[in-house]
Amino acid sequence: MTAKETHNLVRVIWATRDERKIINSECEKAIVNLIQQQLSIKSCQLHFIYNEEHYVDIIINLHVSTDLSSVMQVVKGSISYHINRNNLTEMKFIWKKGFHSEPKTLECLEKAIDTAGIKRKTTYREETNAIKKRIRRLAMLAKYA
Repeated sequence: MTAKETHNLVRVIWATRDERKIINSECEKAIVNLIQQQLSIKSCQLHFIYNEEHYVDIIINLHVSTDLSSVMQVVKGSISYHINRNNLTEMKFIWKKGFHSEPKTLECLEKAIDTAGIKRKTTYREETNAIKKRIRRLAMLAKYA
């Protein structure tokens, strides 16, 4: 099976520490560039990115031989290092520990891209609670299947 035939789509969401609204336009440019760069190095493909002033939401095609935790450690580390080194924020830029992830299908990717422009502004907590609710529902369905 070739890399193009393998779709291991994952949605990943992570936030700034204490959900501080410190992602400005300069930070946003750096975040997008560094995510693309680091994912490319790890043989992963970025399909979708959306961010607010306090969180980032991406959908990636995770390479089958790549561990999501190691990818996210490098991505988050390189972003915070770059932002702090170049003084892109008034205060020290720190991510909240960890991240939330869920598998996605190609249809979900298409829907995410279609709705990105009209997405209502949500908090990181609302996004993660929605993910947890969907995971519980899927687990329940799998239990009765």
